[in-house]
Amino acid sequence: MGRGGALLSSGTPLDWEDSKEFIAHVKTEGIKQFLHIWATKKDIRDDVLKWGDEVEYTMLVKDDADGHYKLQCAAPVMLDTLNKAEAGAPASAKVIWHPEYSNWQIEATPAHPYRCYATDLLLVEPNMALRRSIIQKQLSPIQRCITVGNLPVMGLPGFVVAQDETQDMTVPGPVAMSEFFPDSIMNPHPRFATLTGNIRRRRGGKVDIRMPLFEDENTPSTPAEAGVDANGVQQPSIEEGIKMDAMAFGMGSCCLQVTLQARDVLEARVLYDQLGVMGPIMLALTAATPSCRKASSASRSPATLASRRTSPRARPRRNQKRRGRQRSPNRWMLALRRSQRRQQDRESFPRFRR
Repeated sequence: MGRGGALLSSGTPLDWEDSKEFIAHVKTEGIKQFLHIWATKKDIRDDVLKWGDEVEYTMLVKDDADGHYKLQCAAPVMLDTLNKAEAGAPASAKVIWHPEYSNWQIEATPAHPYRCYATDLLLVEPNMALRRSIIQKQLSPIQRCITVGNLPVMGLPGFVVAQDETQDMTVPGPVAMSEFFPDSIMNPHPRFATLTGNIRRRRGGKVDIRMPLFEDENTPSTPAEAGVDANGVQQPSIEEGIKMDAMAFGMGSCCLQVTLQARDVLEARVLYDQLGVMGPIMLALTAATPSCRKASSASRSPATLASRRTSPRARPRRNQKRRGRQRSPNRWMLALRRSQRRQQDRESFPRFRR
C-alpha cells in the first residue's frame, strides 16, 4: 500500500499504552527476522531486476452550492467498485487498486512488475493511461480524479465533503484532535486511526508541522500582523510559518512512487547510493507542493512536508541532533569510506610490537 506498507487482514491494533509491554519483544524479533532474511538472501547473484510504479489519485467533487471542486471522501466506495470490475478483467488489462490514508485517496499499481529491459520503459505510459481510463469510467459527471501533490485548500473550512450524509465533516475527533481535519476523513481500516492516535500519544501532543512561508513585501512578519480568519483561525506569518496539526496534511497528499527489487545486494547498494543523490534533485525539480492551507510555501518539495508529518519521537527528543539511522545517505557513505581507509591502513602498516 505504498507508504503505509501492507494492510492487516485480521487482528486488532493496540493503542500506544497497551503496546508498550511488547516493544522489546517486537524489536528483538524484528532483528531476528532481518538476520534470517539476510542469511538466506545475501548470496543471491544476478537475479531478475523488477520494478514498478505507484500512482496516487485525489478524488474531487463539484459543490453545487458554490461551483467549487472539493475533496470528496468517496474512495472506500470507489475502491469496492474498482475491485469488483477487476475480477472480470483480462490478465493483460489487470490493475491493482489500494486504499490510502484518507478517504479521498486511491492508489493504483500495475498487476505485474516491469523487468530489466529498456523496452519495458515503453510499457509505463500505456499502463498509466489504462489505470486512468478505468477509474474515469466509474466517475459521475460532477466527480474528478486528479494527480496532484496536494490540494492548496486542504485544511480550510469546507474543503472536504462526505460521500453520504452519515459522515460528519465538521466536528474534530478524539483521534487526531486536529483543528483542521475531522477524524472521519481517515480510511475506515483500524490501522490508520491507531497509527494516528499512537503517534500523537507517544509525542505527548498533536503533530506540529511548521512550513516556512514564502516571503515578499506583503508577507506578514508576526501573528499579530497576520491576524485571524472569519473562523478565528490564526493565519500564517513569517515568524510562525504555515501551521498544520495533523498527519493528514502529509499522508493525505499524493505522489508518484517507484519501487525496485535489485538483482542482488551489490546492485541494491549501488541503486541506493545513486538514488540518494538523484532523489533530492528530482524532488526539487517537481516543486509539487507550492502551497499549504492556501498559503505559498517557501519550500516546494513534498519531502519537507512528509518528513514532518509522522515523527513519533517524544517532545524531549524532537529537538535533539539526529544520529544513527537518521543520517542522510551521503554521511553514511563518507563514514563507510573512512572506515574502509582505516582498515586498509591497518592491513598495509601493521603496528610493531615492542
